[in-house]
Amino acid sequence: MAWTVGQLRKVLEDYHDDTVIVSTSHYGDHWNSELAHGFIDISRRTIVYSGYHNDYKFSDDTDDYESYAEVYVLEMASACELGDTMREYGYLKINEEE
Repeated sequence: MAWTVGQLRKVLEDYHDDTVIVSTSHYGDHWNSELAHGFIDISRRTIVYSGYHNDYKFSDDTDDYESYAEVYVLEMASACELGDTMREYGYLKINEEE
């Protein structure tokens, strides 16, 4: 599922403006670790369906594909950038050793 801007606005309207938002992915390891990713940028890009990948991919060339869509993309930030943002807004808590 992909969300529309309107759906995001409705879900986020009750949150404080400084609330940090992350996405999630599974690392694929033995422990089924779930990773958190921040966002560095939002851009408009074109996606096409790739039969080779059985998934959508980014492409500037749409002529070779049956269909395409213009979408907004949340580009993933590095772990350092996510940490910096959480520190900046006071979300990152540090456990102190006794």
